[in-house]
Amino acid sequence: MDEYGVENIDKLEFGKDVEQLSLWSNRIANYDNLVVKLKTLPNLKAVWLNGNPVADSPDFFAKLFSDLPHLQLINKQLTPSATEWVFKVIAQDKFPASLEDTLSLDLSGRKIENLAPELLEKLPRLRELDLSGNAHLVSSIYLRPGMSRT
Repeated sequence: MDEYGVENIDKLEFGKDVEQLSLWSNRIANYDNLVVKLKTLPNLKAVWLNGNPVADSPDFFAKLFSDLPHLQLINKQLTPSATEWVFKVIAQDKFPASLEDTLSLDLSGRKIENLAPELLEKLPRLRELDLSGNAHLVSSIYLRPGMSRT
């Protein structure tokens, strides 16, 4: 539902099984209405609200995650609740047959502060990991032999 000029999502209907919702570049400005609607989506794991007035606030990410702690991805940023599901969403751009078949993963610019080692263990064939642009990322991530980090 990107770029449709949506101002209010109250009247929009979404299936209860929705895991990802992109409302990029609309006119959504009312935070409270947004949260009320998103709370009706129990399976929601990722939401993109970039380009909406509601997302312009500097504390938007922290506030939305506080209100919806099950979200794993908000506007490209991984949340502390992120699981291997996020890697599947990000890796789908490269069309791996499965998460285990992923050879490269671009996590650049996602404001990651910590990356749990057990998440990387779910990527046994991973050879290239781009973590650039994550200024607060703890740099002690173990890379397997043959794996490069950019």
